[in-house]
Amino acid sequence: MNFKLRKLFLFLLFTLNFSPYTLWTGTGKSGASFLKISPGARPVGMGGAYTAISNDINCLYYNPAGMRNMNQTVIGAMHTEWIAGMNYEFAGGIIPSKLGPWGLSAIYLNTGEMEGRSADREATGNFTANDVAVSLSHVRQFRTDVYFGTSLKIIRQTIADESAEGVAIDIGFGFSVLGDRKPSTHNLSPITHALDLGLAIRNIGPKMKFIEEQFSLPITITAGAGYNIVDPFKVALDVSYEPIDDKKSVRLGTEFVPFGFLSLRAGYLIKAIETIYSGSINDNSTSLESKGLSGGIGFNIYGYNLDYAIVPYRELGTTHRVSFQAKF
Repeated sequence: MNFKLRKLFLFLLFTLNFSPYTLWTGTGKSGASFLKISPGARPVGMGGAYTAISNDINCLYYNPAGMRNMNQTVIGAMHTEWIAGMNYEFAGGIIPSKLGPWGLSAIYLNTGEMEGRSADREATGNFTANDVAVSLSHVRQFRTDVYFGTSLKIIRQTIADESAEGVAIDIGFGFSVLGDRKPSTHNLSPITHALDLGLAIRNIGPKMKFIEEQFSLPITITAGAGYNIVDPFKVALDVSYEPIDDKKSVRLGTEFVPFGFLSLRAGYLIKAIETIYSGSINDNSTSLESKGLSGGIGFNIYGYNLDYAIVPYRELGTTHRVSFQAKF
């Protein structure tokens, strides 16, 4: 399979999930799978275990309840060199208010220009494909040390002249089990807790329609926990379930802050994104990120954060994420 054909195949696989297996057998597979690509170099460096400890700009994706302690304006962006030459971007901002913090974010996946082919392999001209989702988020205190966050999401997917639109909501809860309160080093919130718990349900919404095919959004339910073993060392655990695709995953992450300006991270992901990318197109058993390691590093200087993460994707290559964040 040449690079251009593989690039198109992978785009259709991860953003629409329209495979011969799905359409022929009628299994309840979700679409809009770009919504499952994890943004943010810091959380990705920790294996994506971020639901309970989301307390920076990345909470707009992982758990909107993570905005709960933000009392300053925060902006951030991420660039990802994703598989097969695709680019994946994230940008967002959070503004505090008397009613609680508000956040606005966007994710964008672009394949670049590709060569079109008809069923008989004749050239039909070049085309582009991209996905975008824009979210408005808010958080309120539900009760003491319990916070409730929501995000309203507008989704659009485009391939050549065809497109699909949809809406969804994310909901998240944040719980703080108080231990010794200590000053935060990397984090934007002024206080860290010995134990944090979180719950997030993402992509709740009606089916989208692409041409004549309808597909469900990739609903994901994630429960997480984060614990500061000692002041500079944090561990996190996420357990996720995708009810439509019937997929489960476990994510483990660690963050070590030996100095106030430096963070070292490592993560481990068990059976996350399943794909039919294998020798047989009708084989849906291959797991792209099964038992996958990730790692990263971060720098915090005068309220500015620069983070980097690396994740190997087997035969598809290695992805690199770079994130920038600032508070005012």
